[in-house]
Amino acid sequence: MRIGKMNKRITIERLHTTVSGARLVETWEEVASRWAYFDNLQSLRVVLRYLPDVEPGMRILYGQKIFDVEDVKDVEERQKEIHLTVKQVDLFRMDTEVHIYRVTGTKGQYNLVSASKELITTVLCKPVFEVPIQSDADGKPLEFKVSKKIIVPLDTDIRLGDEIHLGGRQYLVKDVLSCRHWLEVLFESEVIGHDRY
Repeated sequence: MRIGKMNKRITIERLHTTVSGARLVETWEEVASRWAYFDNLQSLRVVLRYLPDVEPGMRILYGQKIFDVEDVKDVEERQKEIHLTVKQVDLFRMDTEVHIYRVTGTKGQYNLVSASKELITTVLCKPVFEVPIQSDADGKPLEFKVSKKIIVPLDTDIRLGDEIHLGGRQYLVKDVLSCRHWLEVLFESEVIGHDRY
Protein backbone atom coordinates (compact mmCIF):
# COMPACT_ATOMS: atom_id res chain seq x y z
CA MET A 1 0.00 0.00 0.00
CA ARG A 2 1.32 3.44 -0.96
CA ILE A 3 0.06 5.55 1.94
CA GLY A 4 2.07 8.60 0.82
CA LYS A 5 0.05 8.76 -2.41
CA MET A 6 -3.26 8.97 -0.56
CA ASN A 7 -3.68 12.72 -0.92
CA LYS A 8 -7.29 12.97 -2.11
CA ARG A 9 -10.03 13.38 0.51
CA ILE A 10 -13.11 11.48 -0.64
CA THR A 11 -16.55 10.94 0.87
CA ILE A 12 -18.38 7.64 0.40
CA GLU A 13 -22.19 7.77 0.41
CA ARG A 14 -25.03 5.23 0.36
CA LEU A 15 -28.46 5.80 -1.19
CA HIS A 16 -31.12 5.72 1.54
CA THR A 17 -34.83 5.33 0.76
CA THR A 18 -37.64 6.34 3.13
CA VAL A 19 -41.40 6.62 2.78
CA SER A 20 -42.92 10.08 3.19
CA GLY A 21 -46.68 10.10 2.86
CA ALA A 22 -47.46 8.33 -0.40
CA ARG A 23 -44.05 8.67 -2.02
CA LEU A 24 -40.56 7.26 -1.69
CA VAL A 25 -37.87 9.79 -0.82
CA GLU A 26 -34.28 8.99 -1.76
CA THR A 27 -31.35 10.77 -0.13
CA TRP A 28 -27.61 10.18 0.00
CA GLU A 29 -26.12 9.53 3.44
CA GLU A 30 -22.44 9.70 4.31
CA VAL A 31 -20.83 6.35 5.15
CA ALA A 32 -17.24 7.53 5.61
CA SER A 33 -14.70 10.17 4.69
CA ARG A 34 -11.23 8.84 3.87
CA TRP A 35 -7.90 9.66 2.24
CA ALA A 36 -7.42 7.87 -1.09
CA TYR A 37 -5.73 8.15 -4.46
CA PHE A 38 -6.83 7.66 -8.02
CA ASP A 39 -4.60 4.88 -9.33
CA ASN A 40 -5.56 4.93 -12.97
CA LEU A 41 -7.40 7.86 -14.54
CA GLN A 42 -8.35 5.84 -17.64
CA SER A 43 -10.16 3.04 -15.79
CA LEU A 44 -10.94 5.24 -12.77
CA ARG A 45 -9.74 3.05 -9.94
CA VAL A 46 -9.72 4.51 -6.43
CA VAL A 47 -7.42 3.01 -3.77
CA LEU A 48 -7.96 3.47 -0.03
CA ARG A 49 -7.35 1.67 3.25
CA TYR A 50 -9.70 -1.22 3.96
CA LEU A 51 -13.20 -0.20 4.88
CA PRO A 52 -15.91 -2.82 5.54
CA ASP A 53 -19.38 -2.53 4.03
CA VAL A 54 -18.37 -0.60 0.90
CA GLU A 55 -20.30 -2.07 -2.00
CA PRO A 56 -21.32 -1.40 -5.60
CA GLY A 57 -24.16 1.10 -5.87
CA MET A 58 -22.59 3.56 -3.46
CA ARG A 59 -21.02 6.80 -4.67
CA ILE A 60 -17.87 8.82 -4.05
CA LEU A 61 -17.70 12.59 -3.79
CA TYR A 62 -14.39 14.27 -4.62
CA GLY A 63 -14.49 18.04 -4.87
CA GLN A 64 -17.33 18.89 -7.28
CA LYS A 65 -17.17 15.45 -8.94
CA ILE A 66 -19.37 12.43 -8.28
CA PHE A 67 -18.39 8.84 -9.05
CA ASP A 68 -20.61 5.74 -8.96
CA VAL A 69 -18.95 2.70 -7.37
CA GLU A 70 -19.21 -0.19 -9.83
CA ASP A 71 -16.90 -2.79 -8.22
CA VAL A 72 -15.11 -3.28 -4.88
CA LYS A 73 -12.04 -5.51 -4.44
CA ASP A 74 -10.33 -6.37 -1.17
CA VAL A 75 -6.76 -6.73 -2.43
CA GLU A 76 -5.56 -10.29 -1.76
CA GLU A 77 -8.43 -10.51 0.77
CA ARG A 78 -6.09 -9.25 3.50
CA GLN A 79 -8.36 -6.40 4.71
CA LYS A 80 -5.52 -3.89 4.24
CA GLU A 81 -6.71 -1.91 1.21
CA ILE A 82 -9.58 -1.86 -1.24
CA HIS A 83 -9.74 -0.92 -4.91
CA LEU A 84 -12.93 0.68 -6.14
CA THR A 85 -13.76 0.73 -9.83
CA VAL A 86 -15.79 3.89 -10.36
CA LYS A 87 -17.52 5.77 -13.16
CA GLN A 88 -17.85 9.55 -13.18
CA VAL A 89 -21.42 10.84 -13.18
CA ASP A 90 -22.24 13.39 -15.85
CA LEU A 91 -24.02 16.07 -13.83
CA PHE A 92 -26.33 18.62 -15.34
CA ARG A 93 -25.58 22.27 -14.77
CA MET A 94 -28.61 23.54 -12.88
CA ASP A 95 -28.83 27.28 -13.53
CA THR A 96 -32.53 28.06 -14.13
CA GLU A 97 -34.82 29.02 -11.25
CA VAL A 98 -38.12 27.16 -10.85
CA HIS A 99 -40.88 27.82 -8.29
CA ILE A 100 -42.91 24.83 -7.06
CA TYR A 101 -46.47 25.40 -5.85
CA ARG A 102 -48.91 22.96 -4.25
CA VAL A 103 -52.68 23.33 -4.13
CA THR A 104 -54.07 22.62 -0.67
CA GLY A 105 -57.69 22.42 0.41
CA THR A 106 -59.06 23.52 3.76
CA LYS A 107 -62.50 22.91 5.23
CA GLY A 108 -64.21 26.01 6.41
CA GLN A 109 -67.54 26.89 7.90
CA TYR A 110 -70.45 24.70 6.74
CA ASN A 111 -67.93 22.10 5.43
CA LEU A 112 -67.09 24.26 2.41
CA VAL A 113 -63.69 23.44 0.98
CA SER A 114 -61.52 26.26 -0.27
CA ALA A 115 -58.37 25.70 -2.26
CA SER A 116 -55.24 27.79 -2.05
CA LYS A 117 -51.92 27.64 -3.79
CA GLU A 118 -48.85 27.58 -1.56
CA LEU A 119 -45.21 28.13 -2.59
CA ILE A 120 -43.38 24.97 -1.48
CA THR A 121 -39.87 25.78 -2.62
CA THR A 122 -37.70 27.55 -5.18
CA VAL A 123 -34.76 25.56 -6.60
CA LEU A 124 -32.34 25.69 -9.48
CA CYS A 125 -33.10 23.28 -12.31
CA LYS A 126 -31.90 22.23 -15.74
CA PRO A 127 -34.56 22.32 -18.48
CA VAL A 128 -34.16 19.42 -20.94
CA PHE A 129 -35.27 20.47 -24.38
CA GLU A 130 -36.93 18.47 -27.12
CA VAL A 131 -36.58 19.95 -30.59
CA PRO A 132 -39.70 19.34 -32.66
CA ILE A 133 -39.58 20.10 -36.38
CA GLN A 134 -42.47 21.91 -38.05
CA SER A 135 -42.77 23.47 -41.46
CA ASP A 136 -43.99 26.94 -42.38
CA ALA A 137 -46.49 27.76 -45.16
CA ASP A 138 -43.76 27.34 -47.81
CA GLY A 139 -42.82 23.88 -46.54
CA LYS A 140 -39.48 25.04 -45.06
CA PRO A 141 -38.59 23.29 -41.79
CA LEU A 142 -38.76 25.38 -38.63
CA GLU A 143 -37.05 24.36 -35.42
CA PHE A 144 -38.03 25.54 -31.97
CA LYS A 145 -37.27 24.29 -28.49
CA VAL A 146 -39.98 23.00 -26.19
CA SER A 147 -39.16 21.93 -22.64
CA LYS A 148 -41.27 19.08 -21.29
CA LYS A 149 -38.85 17.94 -18.59
CA ILE A 150 -36.64 19.55 -15.95
CA ILE A 151 -33.89 18.10 -13.77
CA VAL A 152 -33.94 19.13 -10.09
CA PRO A 153 -31.85 18.10 -7.05
CA LEU A 154 -32.73 14.70 -5.55
CA ASP A 155 -33.98 16.17 -2.26
CA THR A 156 -36.52 18.54 -3.88
CA ASP A 157 -40.06 18.30 -2.43
CA ILE A 158 -42.11 17.94 -5.62
CA ARG A 159 -45.11 15.72 -6.31
CA LEU A 160 -47.52 14.68 -9.01
CA GLY A 161 -50.10 17.46 -9.45
CA ASP A 162 -47.83 20.26 -8.22
CA GLU A 163 -47.57 23.37 -10.34
CA ILE A 164 -44.19 24.67 -11.51
CA HIS A 165 -43.49 28.22 -12.59
CA LEU A 166 -40.67 28.31 -15.11
CA GLY A 167 -39.69 31.21 -17.35
CA GLY A 168 -42.87 33.16 -16.61
CA ARG A 169 -45.14 30.21 -17.44
CA GLN A 170 -47.03 27.71 -15.30
CA TYR A 171 -47.08 23.96 -15.87
CA LEU A 172 -48.67 20.96 -14.18
CA VAL A 173 -46.36 18.15 -12.97
CA LYS A 174 -47.45 14.83 -14.47
CA ASP A 175 -44.59 12.57 -13.28
CA VAL A 176 -41.51 12.60 -11.04
CA LEU A 177 -38.76 10.03 -11.68
CA SER A 178 -35.82 9.37 -9.37
CA CYS A 179 -32.54 8.97 -11.27
CA ARG A 180 -30.07 8.23 -8.41
CA HIS A 181 -28.47 11.68 -8.34
CA TRP A 182 -31.38 13.92 -9.35
CA LEU A 183 -35.12 13.93 -10.11
CA GLU A 184 -36.59 14.16 -13.60
CA VAL A 185 -39.83 16.13 -13.53
CA LEU A 186 -42.15 15.67 -16.52
CA PHE A 187 -44.88 18.25 -17.03
CA GLU A 188 -47.86 19.00 -19.24
CA SER A 189 -48.76 22.07 -21.22
CA GLU A 190 -49.17 25.49 -19.69
CA VAL A 191 -51.80 26.02 -17.00
CA ILE A 192 -54.37 28.60 -18.19
CA GLY A 193 -56.52 30.86 -16.08
CA HIS A 194 -54.43 30.99 -12.90
CA ASP A 195 -52.86 34.07 -11.36
CA ARG A 196 -49.17 34.41 -12.05
CA TYR A 197 -46.83 34.70 -9.10
